[in-house]
Amino acid sequence: MDKRLLVILVFVVIGMAVLTYGYTQQDQNTIQSSVIQNDTIQNATQNNTTQNSEQKDVKGTLKDYDATITQKGPSTPQKRGTSVSISYTVTNKGKKTIYDAEVGAQEFDRYIGTLKPGQTKKYTYMEYIPTDKDLTEWFEGSNVKLTGSLELGSIILTFKDDKGVLHGVRSNQISIKLLN
Repeated sequence: MDKRLLVILVFVVIGMAVLTYGYTQQDQNTIQSSVIQNDTIQNATQNNTTQNSEQKDVKGTLKDYDATITQKGPSTPQKRGTSVSISYTVTNKGKKTIYDAEVGAQEFDRYIGTLKPGQTKKYTYMEYIPTDKDLTEWFEGSNVKLTGSLELGSIILTFKDDKGVLHGVRSNQISIKLLN
């Protein structure tokens, strides 16, 4: 059980680091759109087509492959030293089927497979809320303590389009309020 608690705490710390890192980065969809648009423009030039018609195709492609992932935790304050259910929902909001969808976080990976347009799949996982004693043991006598909430970072959804191009999106972050 001690190893499991250590893994969870490491996840929390990494989640906080990912959160901090995420604030310094551009939105992933903007980056992906720019890369696709630049590649399309280069291909359009090579194929003697106009950039305007190719850019319209790029926008259509992004709408064709639009998947989301959201996670949700308990809405009431939780006791330290217990496990809580975290649910996540994956939805294909695009116009085309997505393939090899997979959800990943430090403590779990889940292969979802294929999602047709409009299809949604829901899953849950259990998250342990460490006690102050757990934290002291994990960090060898330090005075590390959780404040009023446990912050969980994003989880990642990756999937492929019908051409085999890999896409990725992040979920929302959640905060679980703690009882004193």
